[in-house]
Amino acid sequence: MDWLSVFILDAQTGEILVKSDRKVDVVDCLRFSPDGERVVYSGGCARIVVSDARTGATFCELLGHEGEKTTVCYLPDGKRIASGSGDGTIRIWEVDSDAHAEILQRHDGLARHEEDPIVDLEFLDVGKRLLSVSVGGVCIWDGQSGIRLEEFATVAVSSRYSKFARRCAQFCPSFDERPASLEIWDPRTGEVAWNFQWEERSFCSFDLSPNGRKVGFTDEMRGKGHVIRIFDVSAGNELASLKGHDGQINDVRFSANGLYIATASDDHTVRI
Repeated sequence: MDWLSVFILDAQTGEILVKSDRKVDVVDCLRFSPDGERVVYSGGCARIVVSDARTGATFCELLGHEGEKTTVCYLPDGKRIASGSGDGTIRIWEVDSDAHAEILQRHDGLARHEEDPIVDLEFLDVGKRLLSVSVGGVCIWDGQSGIRLEEFATVAVSSRYSKFARRCAQFCPSFDERPASLEIWDPRTGEVAWNFQWEERSFCSFDLSPNGRKVGFTDEMRGKGHVIRIFDVSAGNELASLKGHDGQINDVRFSANGLYIATASDDHTVRI
């Protein structure tokens, strides 16, 4: 088995700045803390690792999930981490640096999708609400009590949220006779603002710009290979088509100011 390390790169030069001291067999999800001081990532065997983003040293490990794949995200306060897993549970972890990363509080099964694997998590409204995506649907929970507030029946497998525009983007793979789709919608009303469809597709990486006005997503176009397509959500027109990767593009992310877009591919390159 090939063991993997997590690297942090300089976005301007591509220089490797930090290499994690912990190796994992797979990285399912990776997120920076709001202040950029730490990075949390989930690996195999339901392990969640929190590392120092400046040194790569492991800060702590969070253990408890039983599912194979785990998704993670920081709360806006940077003091707590939410995790969702293939075991169908969502957990909130509170890690206090002054207590040497001791887990001070753990809400086992804060929310549960009846045997539905949790595939994505996003916090809404400065952490007041939590959006979870499972194979069976999208749910919105009270971030403090864990009470289910709303539920939308979909077959989404991933999501992104723009806190400024209060818009969600979600990808639904093709299923039976239903085409694959990338949708942008309002989680307060469920109203769809933008939709893009493929006749058949099982995977799509995408991201919303911070202001929610643009969406970038991966596409495999005949004769053009692997590309990133960028659309204006309001006007519906395509703004750009970016080419360069020689393998499947596995992740797409806008920069905080919305001016840059980063991509990672099976061709072992990261492009900005």
